Amino acid sequence: TRTCGGSSGGEGALIGAKGSLIGIGTDVGGSVRIPCHFTGIAGIKPSKMRFAHRGGGASVPGKPLIDANDGPMAQDVKTNVEFLRNVWGDIDFQSDRDPYCPPVHWNESLYSSEKKLRIGYYIDDGWFTPTPALQRAVLESKKHLENAGHTVILFHPPRLTDVIQLYFRAVCLDGGQYVLNKLLKDIIEPTIHFQVTLWMVPTWVQRIFSYPVSLVFPRMGVLMKSLTRDTFELREAYADIEAYREEYVGLMMKDNLDVILCPASIMPAPQHDIPSKVVSGVSYTCLYNLLDFGAGVVPVTTVNKSDEEKLINDTRTCGGSSGGEGALIGSKGSLIGIGTDVGGSVRIPCHFTGIAGIKPSKMRFAHRGGGTSVPGKPLVDANEGIMAQNVTSNVELLKSVWGDIDFQSDRDPYCPPVHWNESLYSSEKKLRIGYYIDDGWFTPTPALQRAVLESKKHLENAGHTVIPFHPPRLTHVIQLYFRALFLDGGQFILNKLMNDIIEPTITFQRTLCTVPAWIQRLLSYPVSLVFPRLGMFMKSLTRDTFELREAYAAIEAYREEYVSLMLKDNLDVILCPPSIMPAPQHDVPSKLLCGASYTFIYNLLDFGAGVVPVTTANKSDEEKLIN
Repeated sequence: TRTCGGSSGGEGALIGAKGSLIGIGTDVGGSVRIPCHFTGIAGIKPSKMRFAHRGGGASVPGKPLIDANDGPMAQDVKTNVEFLRNVWGDIDFQSDRDPYCPPVHWNESLYSSEKKLRIGYYIDDGWFTPTPALQRAVLESKKHLENAGHTVILFHPPRLTDVIQLYFRAVCLDGGQYVLNKLLKDIIEPTIHFQVTLWMVPTWVQRIFSYPVSLVFPRMGVLMKSLTRDTFELREAYADIEAYREEYVGLMMKDNLDVILCPASIMPAPQHDIPSKVVSGVSYTCLYNLLDFGAGVVPVTTVNKSDEEKLINDTRTCGGSSGGEGALIGSKGSLIGIGTDVGGSVRIPCHFTGIAGIKPSKMRFAHRGGGTSVPGKPLVDANEGIMAQNVTSNVELLKSVWGDIDFQSDRDPYCPPVHWNESLYSSEKKLRIGYYIDDGWFTPTPALQRAVLESKKHLENAGHTVIPFHPPRLTHVIQLYFRALFLDGGQFILNKLMNDIIEPTITFQRTLCTVPAWIQRLLSYPVSLVFPRLGMFMKSLTRDTFELREAYAAIEAYREEYVSLMLKDNLDVILCPPSIMPAPQHDVPSKLLCGASYTFIYNLLDFGAGVVPVTTANKSDEEKLIN
């Protein structure tokens, strides 16, 4: 169930479904071209005033430099051509009725010319990289054009970040108030709630919030800086647009280019709720409204399996922080290793690399003489854990370490002499097991949910009782965990990072640690409207020792609550996903810090917890993600 795009999407859908031969759409940022692209038809947006506007309205009147243009949409290019031949023929019926419409006639000699063109092309504008299918469409078109004798050279549209700001300043020159007033008198389409809310925020407030937002979502930050504060700034924007047009035309003339070839969008037709989340993805169309160039879309190809596979990049992370150990064991370079785990750093690498591992409860391994990444975290501290290619190897090592000889407790008086219990391990007692596939905070991908359900079935076939279990108050857990982990507001980690080279993927976390807790609390409220989990994270740092003591008391109370729920159902163990997803690309985990709820809850509870390989993601799992 995919969208036909907009705002001329109804026309595009009707034509794409063969319900009509041709139609007219309007285009202020891609509203003819994007529906044509999504529905596999052809369309063109002429430059301003190539069609008469007199007697017709605009969605937002009073946009002199970037206004809506009418354009034909049809099942093929030839139909568009026939329509334009008639409308732009020798008869001046348009300019006779609208003196602002220049009497520029259809130029048949230019259309029929066999002159070889010089064409500039690009597959990435430097602002938003298109999906592989869109890039391939351009490269295939380039090849066809070259085979036909045309010259096709690389072209780079300049300063796309500036283009986005200028475009939105010229389109929403009143800060979006005209559109907002219309929307507030109507039923709000749920997919645009965020845009409506944003327009209700004063421009100066958006500017302030744009700086912290830019650290995590740079394109969103640019949009929040785009609205004009006053007429002086608007005049400057108009002047900048005129200068940009001159710059762009100058670059084309320098290379003697006749036309530009580029993707029609950043992606093929997505689900209905996606376009409103990627407003800044219209850079491939809105650029040519800002330039007031004629621009069209023609169907070239369709998405194939290879395009989909390229989206699943095989360069995936092994997780962390014990990821090196996990990668070495997962690639058969080692039989067994030791990791440390304060929130999933043994279990997540085991899950990502397809091996087995366990994080015991606190002090089951001696800590004396060993360090920790952040000292002074009494309730949520790092635990050592075993990582191996299979469960049997984990068991053999633990049997040796926790054997009858008290070599750990002899060297560390804080390590209790709790020996390996062979009778318990070998017992054939049937267990009562609680399970969940969604903790209510972050829904895992289909592969992770299936792994739990398959494990449930195997356990039930073995005679165990497996019943649903719901971990209570996960939002509360998130706050308590981060308060206990970053009890000094992240200052210890920040000081360490400031004396080192910053890994680019954690720039946001580093910057966030520099922001005082009270400012984070203040910013968390507007951030929560768009990114509720990030907003919750920003509310988590403690402001003072009184609040920290309350957090410690709340952790103790939560542990009692959780244990009571397990005892009530007489549960021996909990079965759940180890993460929200299979191994992703390297830059993803730092963007999904709150996605570790399936592991760090058991650090907060100080429960022993392990990961075992059960299955791998399959094609069906991937298809369920495209719902």
